[in-house]
Amino acid sequence: MTAASGPPFLIQGTYHSVQQEDHFVRSFLGGSGFARPDKTGRPPNTAGTSKEMDAVAEFVLELTPRPNPHLANGKPRKAIRAAAARGRQLFYSGKVGCARCHAGPSMTISGQRPTRIVDIGTGIRADVPSLLNVWETAPYLHDGRAATLRDVITLHNPRDQHGSTSHLNSSELTDLIHFLHAPH
Repeated sequence: MTAASGPPFLIQGTYHSVQQEDHFVRSFLGGSGFARPDKTGRPPNTAGTSKEMDAVAEFVLELTPRPNPHLANGKPRKAIRAAAARGRQLFYSGKVGCARCHAGPSMTISGQRPTRIVDIGTGIRADVPSLLNVWETAPYLHDGRAATLRDVITLHNPRDQHGSTSHLNSSELTDLIHFLHAPH
């Protein structure tokens, strides 16, 4: 997820305004932030209550996202269209199971109630990141140890916990990656 792409924000894709993301920074990361929670502890829509936060929100929403180099006119480029379609089938199939964790419009189960925190074999429980615009967010994983998506699903996929990919051949892995780069 990138700010220039617009909402939802943050790696989990769960914040729908810059003000809500500010609340996350303040409450969970210990920053001072500009937003204040409502009585339920949820980040409120604070548009109009903080000149500073409104200025940040205006700036972020005016950023122009980089065009996805894997798309042409909003669809996978002709050269990868068939591969991306095959990758889509793999992604949503029970054979691979990516959509068990990367589901819905934000391509993540993060933000669902109850909150879904998972350990993918590293001993660290983490939120499931959104895969929207994943083509521009390398390096991957919580510590950046995977330089490419192929690294995530091959070198850093203990016991197939990033999806059952160990049985896929090179062509199927490439198809899956083309879908992740251009998920339409």
